[in-house]
Amino acid sequence: MHLSAFAIVQLIRLLMILSVVAAVALVFSRLDRQRKLAQSQEASEPPITQSIELIQAVFWHRNLESKQFTLVSKYTERMLGFPISAWLADGNFLENHSHPDDRQLVTFFCRQAIESGNLVEIEHRFVTPDARVIWLRTYFQVIKSTDCATILTGLGHDITPSRLLQSELFEQRRHFEMFMNSTPDFIYFKDQRSRFTQINREMASKLFH
Repeated sequence: MHLSAFAIVQLIRLLMILSVVAAVALVFSRLDRQRKLAQSQEASEPPITQSIELIQAVFWHRNLESKQFTLVSKYTERMLGFPISAWLADGNFLENHSHPDDRQLVTFFCRQAIESGNLVEIEHRFVTPDARVIWLRTYFQVIKSTDCATILTGLGHDITPSRLLQSELFEQRRHFEMFMNSTPDFIYFKDQRSRFTQINREMASKLFH
C-alpha cells in the first residue's frame, strides 16, 4: 500500500498522540491513586516525585492559590535547559519562556483547563536558554493534591521532529505548486477513476476561459 507524504505525517502524529495520551492517563491515574493512599495512610507506593522521574516528559505542578510552581521534574530541567529553581521562583515561568507568538495561547488554554476542569491539549513552542525553539504538545489538568490544594498539572511531550517534518513537506509542496503554476505546459493529476484532482494554472486558463 502506497502512502502519500501527507498521510505519513498524519500517521506519525496519530502514533505520537496515542503514546502521549496513554502516558497522560498513566500519570493522572498514579497521582489519584497516590493521593488516596496518602489520605488513608496506606503509602505502599513510591513517593510521587520518584514516580514522576520515571516519565520521559515535561511535568510540573502549579498551585492555583499561590500561583507558584510547586513541583518540576528533573527531566523538564534536562529537556528545556532551565534549572528547577527558576521555575519555582516565577509563577509565570511557562508563559514567560514560551515563544512570544504562543504566550497568549498558553495562557488561554491554562485558563480553559482551570475553568472547565477538563483535560486540555495544546501545541506550543518553548524557547530554551540557548535560544532553541522546542515544540511541545502539553496536556493541562486540574487535580487535588494530598493536602487538598488545587493544582494545575502540565505534562508535555517533545513534538519538534514531527513539526519540522511538516514544515519541510509544506515548503516542498509550496515550491512544487510554484513550479506547476509558472510553467506554460499542462500539468494535472488524476485519481484511480480518472477524475482530475489537481490542475495547474495554465491548464485551468485554457479549460475554463
